[in-house]
Amino acid sequence: MKKLLKRLFITIGIVLVLAIASFLFVGLSAFSFSNDKVTEADYSGIMKDNITGNPRVVDIAMLGAHDAFSNQISPKNAVDPQGDQGILNNAAVQLVGNGMISRLEKAQKSGAYDLLKRGVRYFDVRITLLDGEWYTVHGHISGRLDGYITETVKFLSENPGEFVVFDMQHVKTGDKTFADVFDYIESVKYEGVSLFDFVRFDPAAIFLGELTYDDVVSGGAGAVILANTEQYAGGFHYEYDASMRSVWHQHNSSDVMLERIDAEYNALKNAPALDRDKFRVNQAQKTSLLTGDGIVGTIFGWSLLDMANSFNPKLVEHKDFENWLTVMPIFMVDYADSMKGGFNDKVIEKINAFNRA
Repeated sequence: MKKLLKRLFITIGIVLVLAIASFLFVGLSAFSFSNDKVTEADYSGIMKDNITGNPRVVDIAMLGAHDAFSNQISPKNAVDPQGDQGILNNAAVQLVGNGMISRLEKAQKSGAYDLLKRGVRYFDVRITLLDGEWYTVHGHISGRLDGYITETVKFLSENPGEFVVFDMQHVKTGDKTFADVFDYIESVKYEGVSLFDFVRFDPAAIFLGELTYDDVVSGGAGAVILANTEQYAGGFHYEYDASMRSVWHQHNSSDVMLERIDAEYNALKNAPALDRDKFRVNQAQKTSLLTGDGIVGTIFGWSLLDMANSFNPKLVEHKDFENWLTVMPIFMVDYADSMKGGFNDKVIEKINAFNRA
């Protein structure tokens, strides 16, 4: 009996050690099981080739990238090794380290140019000031803002008839102001052209609900810029709160997410005039940190990329997907160009069919 109990305690001890080691390894590692396969199709001309007539821009279906410029986040990022102190001061987070954090912050695998080429037309952008330079951020620094802007301008320069929605709702200006952000964006040029050169209309003169496709792409490609600051004459942006409806469902359960998407769909469908003059976003990416299944479920959920890789195919194949587009034309997800289950090809096919109709 004593030998049996001894073996039992040894076995339990080994299991506990392995469990703790696995827990820490998963937390400290930045690996992801999401595959790197991308579509072989080129969706650079999806708007020019599929939008019919002259619809309002708020009624045009498009694929959106949540935390669009987060693809360079890494636990070894030399620019910002400490990240957002508000996150890293959490004791549970410190227990498992930067590996877990980077997996729960990196929402996209591709940069701006590749996302645009694969059909993304709405960028959810987070910006911060660090040591006098502007960077993109999602908890930790991803990369310099100028690189992402240059890629965006390059794509627009090559593809007349396309436009991008550049949503800057999350900006930490530090000791600067939004005027400094705008001056910086205007200073970033690709072959002498800035992002603001693609704003071919006056946002202060044209109400967003009246802005049409032709207004935006007149003379080439276009850009619609949103910023979480007051709009002013001579500016290039619409004020975010007055221009956007985007409900954060904030959960990591697929069933709960689908229930909440359905609730938002029904709210908009049953109130035909509700926010119809705004961009309406189906914010269909799961949330991980400390929601839904809690910290343990989050750690062993692997990453935002992996959750999206599994969840995105369920979304595009959902029986109500086409109905969602009728009231929430912007379909925004993490890992927007994932190809598990053929997601990227399928979602672009359905978006194109909607815009042709």
